[in-house]
Amino acid sequence: RFGSTSAPAALARRARKVPALQTLRGIFLRTGRMASKVESVLREFKAVSPIACLAEYSAMALFVVFGCGSAMGIDGSRSDGVSSPLPGWVLMVALAFGLTIAALAYAVGHHSGGHINCAVTLGLCLVGKCGCMQGLANFAAQMLGSVTGAVLLCLLYPETMDKTSSLGSNGVGEGWAWHNALAGEVLGTFLLVTVVLQTTCCPKSSANRAQADAPGSSQEPALLVGLAGFVAHV
Repeated sequence: RFGSTSAPAALARRARKVPALQTLRGIFLRTGRMASKVESVLREFKAVSPIACLAEYSAMALFVVFGCGSAMGIDGSRSDGVSSPLPGWVLMVALAFGLTIAALAYAVGHHSGGHINCAVTLGLCLVGKCGCMQGLANFAAQMLGSVTGAVLLCLLYPETMDKTSSLGSNGVGEGWAWHNALAGEVLGTFLLVTVVLQTTCCPKSSANRAQADAPGSSQEPALLVGLAGFVAHV
């Protein structure tokens, strides 16, 4: 048997087969991993809550209506020629935004978590408190809610009654540069997201969240989020 001339040929055939087998094995492994990833994405997609999306949609629409509507309804311009708005107007608008987001967070928090902000949704996705597919669905719902809120404002306010002439949207005021406005927006958003993550997700704040059921407790995350929104708008 050892002297057979067919042994070298068999070894050669086996050597030729090994690379092919290795290639097939690699293909099967990659296909298996890809199938596992697709299955994971499909499971996450099936877990998307339409109730949460509806809650985010309605909350964002109401937030735009009552927040921006408060700015549209009262003239904040000054009679002394100064370009900046009246301090009382700024305080009123900031308070309207803060109270509205606090009330809506109370109202829809048990359905969707009460994000009502795309940056908050992104932050919760990054820390693993919101799935990527749910986050994308919430983002789409928030965008649609914002558009719906703007349409409702167009129906509520005639163009001549809009004191901001821009549906209450933000802009860069006279004397300010775009980078000043950008820095303010980034810092305000950072404040809001930080408050949300620290009051709702951080394990060290669990004791505070447990006290939220106590009457008169000031540790309720929704209230703190509203305060952060108020400060950011001021």
